[in-house]
Amino acid sequence: MSGGHLLEYSKTVIFTHICLHHQHASNAIDRRHTRIMSEHSNHNLADSVALELLGTKWKPRIIVTVSETGAIGFGSLQSRLDNISNKVLSNNLDDLVERDVLNKEVLQESPRRVEFTLTPAGEDLYTIIEATADWDDQYVEGYGLPRVLIVDNDPRQVELLNAWLSTEYDVVTATDGESARTALDDTIQAAILNRHLPDTTGEAIIEEARAVGISPPTAFLSAVDVSVSAAELPADLLLTKPTTQEELLGAVKLLDRMNDFSDLRRKIRAREHRLKYVRETQGPAVKTTAEYEQAEVTLEEMRDEWQDQLEQDEAWRKFSNADSIEELLGQVPSAPDD
Repeated sequence: MSGGHLLEYSKTVIFTHICLHHQHASNAIDRRHTRIMSEHSNHNLADSVALELLGTKWKPRIIVTVSETGAIGFGSLQSRLDNISNKVLSNNLDDLVERDVLNKEVLQESPRRVEFTLTPAGEDLYTIIEATADWDDQYVEGYGLPRVLIVDNDPRQVELLNAWLSTEYDVVTATDGESARTALDDTIQAAILNRHLPDTTGEAIIEEARAVGISPPTAFLSAVDVSVSAAELPADLLLTKPTTQEELLGAVKLLDRMNDFSDLRRKIRAREHRLKYVRETQGPAVKTTAEYEQAEVTLEEMRDEWQDQLEQDEAWRKFSNADSIEELLGQVPSAPDD
């Protein structure tokens, strides 16, 4: 065989070998793909750990609360969750930490203080919860379009805020005190008011409404610097003008959620926000003023009252769920024999 023919023959053999190698590799990949698809098809999507976690009563609420507050201690978290006992909260937190949904950081050993934050896995679960809320808004009849009142004496500002909210809310507007009082009825689920109107104030409008039993969660808008006295305003949230669309939508979403809070829980949440707003706008030195210190004392008294309510509710649940007197007295030590 000549050199040229030998070269061509060698190329043919090598090419054939390469083709056979690729064919074997392709067949192996196809078999692996078939196996993976078979395994996936045998897995029931409904058997999801995420669905198991989100299908419980308290875990979604815990995830949402920690997402809203950031790092939070046990007591503060409990104060935001209606009617949850120490034991139930502790068990749920332990489970979420074990599943890497929450991170638990020990700040102090004696007395013991811990804080909880969301892990990346927890943040992803919160995204799923948000998606389910969006699904409710779109598909559950009667769930979406809460009614929101906007009050501002600047028609351009009213038009802008209306445009930002109208795709997700049923917006009612007013540009003066008289029209605001007329619009603020028991169908309003959240209110956004300019604090300073030509003929009245946002505070006056809200206080008059509360006097007749109308008390929607409310945010005040203000372009004027606030003082420490803002901690006592009759508002659940305080916003600085000009606000952004993202900030406004977040505020209205939180206000709407407050409709499900108990009165005391709502008052605690509102006071916490107002004090935070004062600190952020006035600087850390404001914490040394007598007025601010008194506002914090009032907040602690409210938290203590909330804790007492939780303990009373827990005691009543044990009483009402007991099947017998013996069960109620089961934890009481018997009297010693004479």
